[in-house]
Amino acid sequence: AAVALAPVAAVAANPYERGPAPTNASIEAARGSFAIASTTVSRSSVSTFGGGTIYYPTDTSAGTFGAVAISPGFTASQSSIAWLGP
Repeated sequence: AAVALAPVAAVAANPYERGPAPTNASIEAARGSFAIASTTVSRSSVSTFGGGTIYYPTDTSAGTFGAVAISPGFTASQSSIAWLGP
């Protein structure tokens, strides 16, 4: 009697994967494993939203990363979103 084996799915490498694999400790940590910097966009320098803060990595040795922009609502202030950043 022959035994048929199910084909094994190959896992393709993810070209967008960066940094170390997540662990419980890294997920629960207050900060991630990469250093970041931020820049503030003032309300007075824009006309269609209330300014905001842009967070971005300071080291690209592990590849390039996107920035995270956080903006308050049209009538909200920068202080209302400050808790979202580090």
